[in-house]
Amino acid sequence: MQSNTVIEKLPNGLVMLAEPMPWLQSAAFTLLVPCGLQRETEAKSGMAGITLEMVQRGAGERDSRGIVDALDFLGVDRSSSVSTFHSIFSAAMLSEALMPTLEIYADIVQRPHLPDEELEDAKQVALQELRSTEDDPAHKCLRELKRMRYSDPYGRSAYGSESGIDSVLLPDVQEMVSAHYRPKGAILA
Repeated sequence: MQSNTVIEKLPNGLVMLAEPMPWLQSAAFTLLVPCGLQRETEAKSGMAGITLEMVQRGAGERDSRGIVDALDFLGVDRSSSVSTFHSIFSAAMLSEALMPTLEIYADIVQRPHLPDEELEDAKQVALQELRSTEDDPAHKCLRELKRMRYSDPYGRSAYGSESGIDSVLLPDVQEMVSAHYRPKGAILA
């Protein structure tokens, strides 16, 4: 069976993978940005997640509410997360909404506002997610096993630590975005 997958590396360093499926009425993508847990220090554990939260709180011509409203209007089912190597944005929508959705995510990744007044809220979201894992013994056990099995940074929890989250300042987030939220090393599939 012959694959119709297209792989192309753009001049700006972004790698694109696409598999056209014209018989479908939907489209989906995942964007991997090279800004995962390995980009944060242990002292700032949780910064990749806070950065991911902050870039979605206003970008391009839209504020935080504008981004949510635009994606909802387009009918986009979306999620975001942090892994060891990447910040991950995933979305699914009707095929005619693909290009407008990609334009919004281009703003999120390349032109985030990083509003100072939103940092405390982003840190509170991170702390709430971290604390919620304390109520899940199975998750807590797996997190500890990962930490014991793998060396740093591979064994880190995506949720960070309370002290790491508390220590994150806006210049830290701005530096992380400037250094790692760029096309070079990113993958759009």
